[in-house]
Amino acid sequence: MDKAQPSEIQTHEIAEVQAIVDQLTKRKSHKPSQPAWMQRAEGAARTLLESGVTGYLMAIAIALVISIAPSDALRATGLTILLLAMLLILAMFALQGVQVVPLVIAMFKRPFDPILELVNGAITADLAAVNRLSSCSREAVEYVLAQYKHQRLAYEVRTSALAGQLEKLGLFPVLATFGVAAAALLNSPYQWLRGLVFLVPTFHFLKLMSLAVTQEMDRTIALLEYSIAARDRAAEEAKDSD
Repeated sequence: MDKAQPSEIQTHEIAEVQAIVDQLTKRKSHKPSQPAWMQRAEGAARTLLESGVTGYLMAIAIALVISIAPSDALRATGLTILLLAMLLILAMFALQGVQVVPLVIAMFKRPFDPILELVNGAITADLAAVNRLSSCSREAVEYVLAQYKHQRLAYEVRTSALAGQLEKLGLFPVLATFGVAAAALLNSPYQWLRGLVFLVPTFHFLKLMSLAVTQEMDRTIALLEYSIAARDRAAEEAKDSD
């Protein structure tokens, strides 16, 4: 007796699941209500980050110019811009640290409240999309999930190949190690080695930004897997009731 063949996946079924996946991945994270001073601090931190990144890109551009046409004046200018950019980014981290203080205090007084508030917000934000998934073709959901998991893994491998596993080493230990190495690189007689002082932190910054992307992708993968598991449970319950 021939085994039943799975039905062919239709393009419109894939498109429907893709739209839901896009919604789940790109939806804004729930943020607890903040006092006015924290909102102003967040705006200032965002401005400092944008200015620091701009300065950093300028320093990299100068480093590329120096690699083609070495110049002591340009080198000094590039290092000054790099230093200012790093100071702006450190100031941004300091502001974010100030914003964390109320959260730390709240965690001591009510350790579970901040986490539960985030969980409850995510439950409300994702419920409509998960309900839409239940009406989609199972084969389409599984197919999109397979492709999505592959791209998530490939994205992590690429970023780790460039900047290492920052989530395991920690940002500040990595920066401290780089600071020690940078002191030696700046005294190197080789121009291309001195250029690494500008390039290496860029990869660490990109890795730091990628962590937020992979966290959202992991949440989407978990919800897709939940949708498939819920179908299996419903099918087993229906079979047992017959």
